[in-house]
Amino acid sequence: VRENAEDKLFGKLGELKKIKEERGTIIAIGGCMMQEKHITDKIKESYPYTDIIFGTHTLHKFPQDLYEVIEKNNIRFRSEREYISEDAIFDIEFMSSSNIVAISESSGYNYYHNAGSLTTSYRPDRFEQIKKLWFYEQQLVAEKENCTNLCRRIDSMFLANFRVTVMQEVDHGGFKFISLNKVIKSMIRDESVQKVIQRYDFSKMPKKQKLFCQAIYKKNTLLVYLMALLQNWKKRKELFH
Repeated sequence: VRENAEDKLFGKLGELKKIKEERGTIIAIGGCMMQEKHITDKIKESYPYTDIIFGTHTLHKFPQDLYEVIEKNNIRFRSEREYISEDAIFDIEFMSSSNIVAISESSGYNYYHNAGSLTTSYRPDRFEQIKKLWFYEQQLVAEKENCTNLCRRIDSMFLANFRVTVMQEVDHGGFKFISLNKVIKSMIRDESVQKVIQRYDFSKMPKKQKLFCQAIYKKNTLLVYLMALLQNWKKRKELFH
C-alpha cells in the first residue's frame, strides 16, 4: 500500500513540472511520508523544482518556508494596493484552472473591516482604481462562454464599489455640496458608470440600493449626494451606540 502511495506521489510531481514552468506555481509537499529520508532524498534528486518539503514534525516551519520561497522568487500576489477588490479576479482565474468545483448554497462569510484599512479609508484615486478593476475583469471574461452570471456579478461589485467611493468622497468633503457637486457629477456621468447602470437590472435590488442606482441612472447629482450623506451619518450613529 505504501509503495503504491509513493508511486502516486512521484507521478503527480512529474505532472506538476509543466504547470510550474507555465505558471510559476509553488509546489509544497507535506505529510507523514515526508518524514522518510529516502522519500525526501528522491524528491530533491529527481524533482528539484519542488519548493517546500515538510513532515508532520516540521509543520510549524511551513509559514516561514513559504515566506522564504515567495521572497526568493519575488512572487507578488494581487492586493488591494493594485486592485480595490481581488475576490472576483481570484474566482475567475481559479475557476478556469479547476477541473471540479463544488458549490455549497448554505455556506457564507463575513467581512471584518479594520479601521484605517485600504478598503475603508479614503483614497483620492479610488474611483480610478475601481474602474481599473472593472476593466481588468472585463478582459478576463471577454473570451469565456456562458459568463452571464459572472458578468452580472462583476457589474454588481462595480456598483457596490462605486457607492462606497461616492460615500467616501462625501465624507471627505463634508457638507460642501458646491465643491462636491463637480466631483460627483463627473463620476456619475463617467462612461464606465453609465455603461454599467444602463445594462444592469436593479429593479429587484433592496430599496436603498435601488434608489441609489436610479439616481445614478437619471444623473441626479443632488440625490446621490444626499443619500451618501445620510448613509455616512447612519454609519457614524452605529459606531457610537
